[in-house]
Amino acid sequence: ENKEGEWDIKALYQAIILSRATLELAKRLGTGIDAVDCSEWQTALINGYLKTEYSDAMPRVNTVQHIDHLKYKGRFRSDEWKHTGLPFSEYGDLKWTPCASEPEYERWARSGHEWISLLRYGLLKADRLRAPSERYAEEILTAEYGLGFEDIFKERKERLAGITTGIDYVRYNPETDKNLHVKYGRGDLAGAI
Repeated sequence: ENKEGEWDIKALYQAIILSRATLELAKRLGTGIDAVDCSEWQTALINGYLKTEYSDAMPRVNTVQHIDHLKYKGRFRSDEWKHTGLPFSEYGDLKWTPCASEPEYERWARSGHEWISLLRYGLLKADRLRAPSERYAEEILTAEYGLGFEDIFKERKERLAGITTGIDYVRYNPETDKNLHVKYGRGDLAGAI
């Protein structure tokens, strides 16, 4: 973020390019993908692109918007939305207003600017929302943890799941996993190759 608390325009261009390149690659490879997991604000535009300009090319692709760090909203001045290439009808879902529970609320509110948030857009457009734990999925329904998005989470609660990030090291231990034909571990990686 820059000193005004917003992301530099270069970060917006990077998010646009990453999102478009991902969809263009999938379209050209013709892989028949079923779902795209969008991680944080940097890939949140994918949710909208699939419902607008890529809807004909990939009509059955579902999206999941990952939510780990609500503090990072991918916020930019509202006049920058035009760089996304999205139709004007999408602008309302991009528009974001700072909420009083946010740490930097005063600075944003006093700035005199209107804002957009790529994360907000992803939360509204995604088919499913995923939090990194069941507890966090419950916490973000409150103003304290929702950081201005709690109303979206409440409205889309049936689409919100808390799935623990990581792996169960006991169940998926390569030294003891019954599903592996050859076991391996730190001291002996021969079975991993």
